[in-house]
Amino acid sequence: MPPPTPPFGGGKDVRLWTLDLIKMTMTLNNNKELLTQRGRKGGGHRIEWLDAMRGFTMILVVAYHVAQFGFVENEKTSAALPFLVLFRMPLFFFVSGFLAYKANFVWNLKNTVPLVLKKLHVQIIPAIIFLGIFIVFKSKHSFWDGLLNALKSPTKDGYWFTWVLLQMFLIYYTISIIAHYLKKIKEKVSGKNSQL
Repeated sequence: MPPPTPPFGGGKDVRLWTLDLIKMTMTLNNNKELLTQRGRKGGGHRIEWLDAMRGFTMILVVAYHVAQFGFVENEKTSAALPFLVLFRMPLFFFVSGFLAYKANFVWNLKNTVPLVLKKLHVQIIPAIIFLGIFIVFKSKHSFWDGLLNALKSPTKDGYWFTWVLLQMFLIYYTISIIAHYLKKIKEKVSGKNSQL
């Protein structure tokens, strides 16, 4: 399948381009031979091209911030920033959500609680530490006032994406647990009906 036409090339609307990208990704996911996998400690597998795409989106985020804060560019006068704003964060969230899918995972509370704790450990603790360091250097008020102001701010002083990504995972995990238990209820009901 050829890659979708970029939004600036074929006159396609960005939403249609995004739908094409999703269709292509789902097609690739169904064709197992197109997925390059490498072994990992613990027996799991990583999909290299998805890891590379997530790394690429991280580089785009860094490039955006360097251009915005290091070179004092803004979206109205820069040629690059509007392009980076168009897809860097949506693509990052899309790839992160795609990697959150676990085909053989049993979605019950016993298995999900350690997964949530791991997400908190990996995402929120580093964000709080770096936010604290940022507040120490940036805030003109006391540390606690700066932290309170940062947590009240919609952007969380630049760390909004870690909170939103965690919320995305928690919503996905909750829906998966509910679906797991509904499936078990359906199996019990259909088992009782077959006995009658």
